Amino acid sequence: MLVLSDSEVRTLFTDDLARETVRSAARQFSSGEADIPARVQMRLPVDHTELLVMPGSLPGIGALGVKTVGEFPRNAAAGVPTAPATVLLFDPETGLPEAFLDGTSLTLARTAAMSVVAAEHLAVDRPTSLAVIGAGGQALSHIEAFARRFPLERVRITSRTRERAHATAAAASAGGIAVEVTADAASAVAGADIVISATTARRPVVPDDALAAHACVIGIGAHSPEHAEIEAATVARAARVAVDTRRGSIDGAGDIAQAIGLGALRRDDVAELGELVTGAVPGRAAHDGITVFKSIGFAALDLVAARELVARARAEGLGIDVAL
Repeated sequence: MLVLSDSEVRTLFTDDLARETVRSAARQFSSGEADIPARVQMRLPVDHTELLVMPGSLPGIGALGVKTVGEFPRNAAAGVPTAPATVLLFDPETGLPEAFLDGTSLTLARTAAMSVVAAEHLAVDRPTSLAVIGAGGQALSHIEAFARRFPLERVRITSRTRERAHATAAAASAGGIAVEVTADAASAVAGADIVISATTARRPVVPDDALAAHACVIGIGAHSPEHAEIEAATVARAARVAVDTRRGSIDGAGDIAQAIGLGALRRDDVAELGELVTGAVPGRAAHDGITVFKSIGFAALDLVAARELVARARAEGLGIDVAL
């Protein structure tokens, strides 16, 4: 069994590869080529902690495996990842373990890449301004991925923990990206072409009345039916609403489900990312009009990425082979 460390995953998983695997996974899922059962969500005794287990199979590329990811907010105080993750691949013929990957950086990179791919279809051409609500690991990974993909001229960030917002801004600055910390979400999103919400908030944090008329709003944080980062009013008036998977991000998160429950949106009007990627459903049709993308992640993303990373690692002599 090949074991890949977090540093090896980061070395191999380039922006181009991340976006390529997102498109491939989205296409395969929306076309019915991926068997992705519902994930298991286990609440843990410590407040606001949980463990998610997500199995999946993609016969077309010979990928069979399971991804685990935790939510441990208290880890931030210890300076360790708040969303530790792993990916285990099996030989689809024998069921024997084939590879084990540290999935923490993989999760950050593929989530940011998914948001970038969504923005390619839902944001205005050549977006130049980005607003981020939240200051965890996903905030920094999104700022970096969007700055490398789009000609950003202004990046703003806000968080309920101001110190973390400044720390994220400083980390981005060290990489050559200037980030302004704002006092509140309304100030952050004002005029922004793209708005990212990456929080553990239980109630909406993206102020609908402060959004630009053409904003692309992307929610990646809330992942329970009773929680929502994006107001139902925003979703209801959006010109296009899309999700990574309907089953996951409609049934598994409140952002879209609440608007549907109010009768402001029909389930059939919500597009999947794979449909945008293939052109089966159009993305943004005009400069004006809000667009919304909601994702909670799905195992196909991790399995497609892991399969490619293992192939590249073997070609480059990376990783450690462990005898079982």
